[in-house]
Amino acid sequence: MREDHITFKTAKLAEERGYRTREANRHPHKDAYTSDGEFYKRVGISAIGAGLKFYEGPTQDVLRKWLRNEFNIFVEVHTDCTTEPKFWYLIRQFKGDPKDLASEEWEWLDSVESAVLDREYETALEYGLQEALKLIP
Repeated sequence: MREDHITFKTAKLAEERGYRTREANRHPHKDAYTSDGEFYKRVGISAIGAGLKFYEGPTQDVLRKWLRNEFNIFVEVHTDCTTEPKFWYLIRQFKGDPKDLASEEWEWLDSVESAVLDREYETALEYGLQEALKLIP
């Protein structure tokens, strides 16, 4: 299975919204972008701590999980099956505690839906992640 990392633009936006790997101390290396947008696999913690500017570059799924766990924001990719498949995203946010299954706790806030279709699933997901990050104050 191929893991797609977020783009440099999304990495910068994620950091602005407070994304940090909680397990940084347990993982000696992580994927990151330099301040000029160059991507590196497994950058050492010592390099990150040496004053060099890096933006964490997790996979799309890791960032999507962070949005879900920290903010109850769900990014979904849907398929438009007319002629050739095209993909679009939908963003929803839960109000309340998602671990409480009482129906009155589950309230959808306004959803954000893409108006643009894309031929690549991962590209649609990337746009959805960027828009979801913008919902975080």
